[in-house]
Order: sequence, then structure tokens, then C-alpha cells
Amino acid sequence: MNENKPEKTRLADYRPYPFEITETRLTISINDDHAVVTGRFLFTAKTGKSGSPVLLDGKNMELLTLKIDGRKIPPSGFLVSRDHLVILDIPKKKTFVLETEVRIDPFANESCEGLYKSGNILCTQCESDCFRRITYFPDRPDVLSVYTVRLEADREKYPVLLSNGNEIETGQLPAGRHYAIWSDPFPKPCYLFAAVAGNLGVIKGKYAAKNGRLIELRIYVDSGSENRTKYALECLKDSLSWFENKYGLPYLLDLYMIVAADSFNAGAMENTGLNIFSSRYILADPATATDSDYQNIAAIINHESDHYWFGNLVTVRDWFQLTLKEGLAVFTDQTYMAETASAPIKRIDDVNRLRNYQFTEDAGPGAAPIKPSEAISFDNLYTATTYRKGAEVVRMIHTLVGEEDYLRGIKIYVINHRGQAATTEDFVTAMETASGRDLSRFRETWYHQAGTPVCRVRTEYDKKRKTYSLTVEQNCPPTPECSDKKPFYFPLAVGLLNSKGRDMSLRLKGETDSVPALATKVLTVYEKRQTFIFKGITEKPIPSLLRNFSAPVKLFYDYTPEELAFLMAYDSDPFNRYEAGQRFAVLDLERSIAHIQKGEEPSADPALIFAYGRLLDDRFLDKDFVALALTPPSEKELLENMEICDFNAVARARNHLIRGIARAHEKKLKTIYDSLNDGRPYAHDREAIAGRALKNKALCYLALLGKKEYIELACSQFANADNMTDRVAVLYCLTNIRCKERKTVFERFYADWRLDTLAIDDWLCAQAISELPGVLEWIKTAENDPVYDRKNPNKIHVLLFSFLGNPKYHDPAGEGYEFIAAKIASIDKFNHLIAANLAKRAFENYGRLDPVRKELMRKAIDRLLKSEPSDKLYEIISKI
Repeated sequence: MNENKPEKTRLADYRPYPFEITETRLTISINDDHAVVTGRFLFTAKTGKSGSPVLLDGKNMELLTLKIDGRKIPPSGFLVSRDHLVILDIPKKKTFVLETEVRIDPFANESCEGLYKSGNILCTQCESDCFRRITYFPDRPDVLSVYTVRLEADREKYPVLLSNGNEIETGQLPAGRHYAIWSDPFPKPCYLFAAVAGNLGVIKGKYAAKNGRLIELRIYVDSGSENRTKYALECLKDSLSWFENKYGLPYLLDLYMIVAADSFNAGAMENTGLNIFSSRYILADPATATDSDYQNIAAIINHESDHYWFGNLVTVRDWFQLTLKEGLAVFTDQTYMAETASAPIKRIDDVNRLRNYQFTEDAGPGAAPIKPSEAISFDNLYTATTYRKGAEVVRMIHTLVGEEDYLRGIKIYVINHRGQAATTEDFVTAMETASGRDLSRFRETWYHQAGTPVCRVRTEYDKKRKTYSLTVEQNCPPTPECSDKKPFYFPLAVGLLNSKGRDMSLRLKGETDSVPALATKVLTVYEKRQTFIFKGITEKPIPSLLRNFSAPVKLFYDYTPEELAFLMAYDSDPFNRYEAGQRFAVLDLERSIAHIQKGEEPSADPALIFAYGRLLDDRFLDKDFVALALTPPSEKELLENMEICDFNAVARARNHLIRGIARAHEKKLKTIYDSLNDGRPYAHDREAIAGRALKNKALCYLALLGKKEYIELACSQFANADNMTDRVAVLYCLTNIRCKERKTVFERFYADWRLDTLAIDDWLCAQAISELPGVLEWIKTAENDPVYDRKNPNKIHVLLFSFLGNPKYHDPAGEGYEFIAAKIASIDKFNHLIAANLAKRAFENYGRLDPVRKELMRKAIDRLLKSEPSDKLYEIISKI
């Protein structure tokens, strides 16, 4: 047990750093087994702080030299602890120069934080508080400095030396070494510092800004992979152009660089002018990357480039403001993908991710507002709540103020706070200034209250008065930070359909004819109970509620199956058309689950099966929309509605429904597959991507029937595929089917792709999620396979995190819990962040387990608590 419990940092205790550091000059000298980092920092004391002790953060380094204004500080003038350097001997004057020299070992650093070895290169990751692994410094986001960086290394081993900003000088040094000097002209916090050294290939391009400036673009990768970066380069150009056209804000540096790293804790990092990406989100070609990979590359490149304005030019004052940059960047990349691809598909995907991951966080022991008030480790603030719910909060602001005022508010925010460390209040104030709207009630609920609001809607039609009343009641379950919630303030988008399936024109009672009658009316909900009355309603309508998922709430309305089938067929709002099918499926699946729990056989409602058939018949629907709409609610979403999780019943009911759809519409599915499997060569365009999505969905449904002809059809697609999307689809089609062909396909894929570190990830993932017997034993075997690296965060994600979504993880014998707990303890020895994230996901359902599973998971958690966990891991498991 961790007897010395780590201390919490609280937002209420925030105090500005007593010094400004206007200039930072670093020299990083890389040697064979260590690096020496020399720093020269220009300190300026703030008013009344002259002579105050200087507190600097630092860990895992050896202090070699410490000087102020050229004078060496004696040992009595400073204190060194595990995590800090405190300098007591400070001159009582406003400005002084601090010089430090430290020795670090990036080659032994397995945390993927600070300066570390990733594959054959050295690179950095400094967010949130990892710059302290490079040198002593106030490692906090509100200390901004102008950086000049000199890198020195062996010319043959490390011919490429990169840092932020613009390269201003290169040269040769004795003993086969060389150097490069980089200067970033704009002040930045240390978490945005970046450095890379290695033998890398590069692809270059240009982006022409609207004012005529040419910005050089470079993407660095392992030599030989340059051809797989062409798509990423085009995405970067497109993202910069899109942002400048939409927001009128140009990129200010002369150079934009991206480096791909094989071993990286996150998807990517937005370091100013030198982004560092996981290789998966840069490298792509049709032979090795799926359509999903391409979409992820476009979204993440846009997300990181958005951070240039939302996080870099305007950064965060403290880490409790994290959603200020991350929620805003996620909403922006969602908007980009919606405007450049399919808006309905993007919205459906975003909401599904929110429900599957963020709603679970809100219901768990670690529930926190998007702007938390306390933390032990700032890394634990990087959650679906901060990112995805934060994006929904920004989206609601956009809905409330409108597009024009939102864009004006963005400009006000960036221009007023450029070069500053801002807060969420600064952002909301900019939106109020732009729109003239008071958002105080919105801010105090969504930024400071955790939990998912639950809304129940009742309706009443008055035929005589031709009015339709809609009553909304909201409440929010208690969460750790607050049990008595204020009513949330949110937009509720509503449509009403007449008997022909057409949208009615909507006006509220009290509105004059000067108010436009709209097909979708956005209601503002801010009380525990509110009633809205629509006038001029000539027949009883069917309501389409929460259109385009206008707020991150759980909405309940007593739809009949017939009404849901009607909305599936006619709703003009694409999201709600999809949502009607999901609601219908949930009703049926919950009934089937109840049958299974009583020892009875599951059954599917014929009306639901028929409704799926109508989707397959509708030739006016986009093919990728049909593929998504055919997919029943996820197991995670179904479990979210259960007081006690029944993993086996949920999986069985869901699989029964899918097979029921396949049996009932076998002929239609085969016809669709044949029409889309037309032998045309691979194309990466909107129509081709949508066609592959529906073709592969049809194949998966057919394969689940277990007929020899469909298994052979899948094998034929695998053998003849000219792209990775169609190959990988077969892996996922066969992963839960017992047949000899399954073994053959997986062996063939391994033989062909075992040397491609990215392509082989799908081979690992597809088998980790298999519900066939023996999956845990297979995972243990896979850990010893050469394609798996136990210390690579990317591999841990595709194998261990994937297994957590498998019902076999929750086997009542508890072997899954024991195995994952042991993995968490092992990973925590070298990578605290990944261990904490794995624990967060592994134990998220603890409070809703049956007594047997809960006891087994409790034992696993208690063993972790006794294993001397890191502060990051302790913060997660101590709350359970």
C-alpha cells in the first residue's frame, strides 16, 4: 500500500510564477550513452519578488553546473530533491541570468517522456509536465519564453537535427560531429518544446498563404517510407488552407515540420512548428492502410495544426484549463472532417465515441467536470471528458450564438490573447462579446459540473387549439465533486414530422409572424422543468428530438416501435434517422437480454428486422450511412444502461440480432455485396470509400451465417484484394467464426505483413477481440511474438486495450482481471501514463459488476495498490 499518499494540486491554489523567463537558450549535446543539456535563462522578477527563491522542476538528471550571472552557486545556496531544484542564493535585483548544466540518459528512458529513444531516433514529448526530464525549469504552461536551441551530435548517426521554429545555422564540429541552431521567435511554454535527432528521410512541399507567403512543409520519416507520406502532406496543406479560409487566421512561421515516431504515448503532439506524430497517423498507402487509417490521418493532422492557434499562440494558464485547447481543437477537427467528407457520418461517429467512452467516464468513480478542480497527476486530466465532452460544450456554444458570431468570437479570443496563457473564462467572454449573449449560466454548469444530464420529454397535442406542448425535465446523477446539481443550460434541437413524413414549420407560442418558421427549432433548456408550446400544428406530429445530437445528454421519450420505424424511414435529420434505428434496436435488445437472463431464448422483433430491410432497399441513402445504420448499438452502450453489467447476455443478444438481420435479408445482402464487389481498381474517393464500407458490412453479416459459400467468398476477397481495407475486413469477418479458413487467413496475413509494424496491428487487434475460446491464452502467446513490443505504447493499445472490450475479459473465473492487473503493474515500472490509462479503462465498470466479478476485480485492484504504484496510477485506482 502507498503509505505516503501523493498530494493533490488544486485549481483554487493557483498562483502566478514569481518570475518571467523572457529568453531560454539550450544546448543539447548528444553522446553515445548520455546527453548533456546546458541552459541559459534570462529571469525577470515580477513586482515585489526580487530576491525570492527560485523553484525549478526536474527529475532523473544529474546537476553538473549551476551559475547566476556567471557566479557559481555554492552547495549551501541550493537544494536538490527527487523532483525539484530550489535556488536560495538569488540576487536582489530585477533581472539575472541563470545557467545550468545537467546530464541525462535518453537511451535508458523508457517512459516516452522528456528526451527518449524511439526506434532509431531521439525525440521529445513534454506535455504535460515532462520538460523537467530534460533540464531544470518551471515546468508549467503559464511561463512563456523565446527559445533558441543548439543540437550537437554524431554526424553519421544523427544527420538530421531539428527543433522548434526556423533553422538559423548549421556547421561541422571535431570528431565527426555537427550542430544545428534553431530559433522560435514566438514565446511558448516549455511543454511545446521539441527536439529530434536521427537518420531520417524527408518529403517537402509548399503552402501558399492568402497573403502570398510561401510556407515550407516537411515530413520526416524513417528512410524508405517517404512515399507513404504523400497523403499526410496533402492533408497538412488542406488543413492550413481550410483554417485560414474559415477563420481568417494565417500560420505565422516560415516552416511547418512533422516527424513520425514509432514509439509515442499519444496520437500526436502539436509542438510549435515541429509536430511529433505516432507513425500510424502519418504513413499510408492503399496496400498498407485502411480507409479508417486515412480518415484518422486527416483528422489528427487537422487537430494538431489547429493547435497552432488553439494552444500554441494562445496557450493555457494551468492544466485545469486543458479543455480550453483540447475541446476547442477537437470541435474544430470535427468541423473540418464534416465539411470535407460526410457531415452525417462524422456526426454519428463522434457521438458513438462520446457515448462509448465519455458517458462511461461520467458514470464512473473518476467522473470530473471538463474543467476539474483538483488532480494528483495532470496526465490524468487527458480524458474523453476533457476532449470529447469539451468539444460538445464548444459545439453547444456554436449552436447558441450561431456560426457568424462564433467565428467572430474565435478571432476576438485569438487576437486578444495571442502570446498569453488563457483560461476558459477568457474563451467564453470572447463568445459573449461577439454575440451579445449572456453565457454565465451555461459556463457555470458545463465547465464546473460533472455527469451526463438525463432528460425526459413528454408531449401533448391539443387538436382544438392546434398546439403541441413539449415538456422537458432534467436531472443529473450525483458525481464525486457534487451531489446536488444546478440545471444544465443547453440547446435542444427539435423537429416535428407530419403523417407524410415531412417537416412541419415551427413557431413557438408567443412568437410573431416576423420570427421565421423553421423545420428545426432550437429550444434553450435551463430549468429543471420547462414546457414549450408550438402553435399552428394542424395534426398530431411525431417528434424528432435532439436533432444532430445538439447537447451531450441522455434523452428519454416513450416512442412506440411504429414511431421509431417511421422516423427511420422519413426523418430529414440524418443523425436522428440513424438514432431512431438505434433506439428501436435498444428496445428490442433489452427485451432479448431479459429473456436470456430468465433462461429463455432471445428473439428479434420482426418489425425491427423489416425496418433494417427498408434501409437496404433505400437507394437514395449514402452507402456508408446504410453500413452504419445496419450496426446495432455497441455492447458498451447497452451495458451503460444496466444497473448490473451482464456481459454475456448483452453479447449474446446483440449477436443474435445481427444474425437475425443476416438470415432475413440474406438475398439483399448478397446482391449488395455482388454489386459493390465489381472488380474495379482501388480508388480513394468519397464514393469508393462508402462502397467499401457497405460491401464489407454485407460480407461480415453473410459470413456470420456460417455457410460455406460465404466463408469462401470472404477468403476470395482476402486473396484478391488490392487494398488493405478489404483484407482487414476479412480478418474482422472471420475472427468470431470457428472454421479452418479462419486459421488460414490469419496465418497468410501474418506471413505477408509481419515485417510491417503498422499493418500487423490489425492482426493483433482482430484476434484480441475474438470471442472464441482461448483468446486470453492467445494474447499471452502473442506477447512473445517478434511483432509485439511490450514497451511500445502503440502495441499495448492494439493488444491489451482491445482485449478490454472483449466479453472474455470479464470471464467469471477472473483470469482476465488478474492478467490485466499484472500487465498494469509491469507497465507502470517504465510508463506511468500508459499504465494509468489502461487501469482507467480496465476498471471503469467496477461499480456495476455482479458480486462475484466485483470481488475478483477488487482483489486485482488491491494487489495494484500494494505494488507501490506511481502517482499517476495511484490516482486512478485509489478512487475505485
